[in-house]
Amino acid sequence: MKILIELFALAVMFAFDVIGNGTWNRQHAMVNFSNYGKRIYRVTYRNGYFSEIVYKGDCRLDKAVAKWKTSPTHKEILEDGSNRYAVMVMLPIKGNKCVLVVDYYKK
Repeated sequence: MKILIELFALAVMFAFDVIGNGTWNRQHAMVNFSNYGKRIYRVTYRNGYFSEIVYKGDCRLDKAVAKWKTSPTHKEILEDGSNRYAVMVMLPIKGNKCVLVVDYYKK
């Protein structure tokens, strides 16, 4: 399905930017100041609701989920039963650390 390829592209784009940049800001902006909305526009013209959650730390999904659940916004995204598609990308960074990006889509 094309939506999965689009979500994968969004997640990979941001994960590689975090690796190269070392950080991100609250608007999920990239080094070139392209925010999440601009990245969506570059990848797809699809209407609907996109969301993204990001974690940087130990290469363990359980730790990422535990951290996300401490944030009301991230917890709401994780527990939103109306999300129909999601793609997760985890890439290693220095040491035994990883960046984990999850992109969601719902109509």
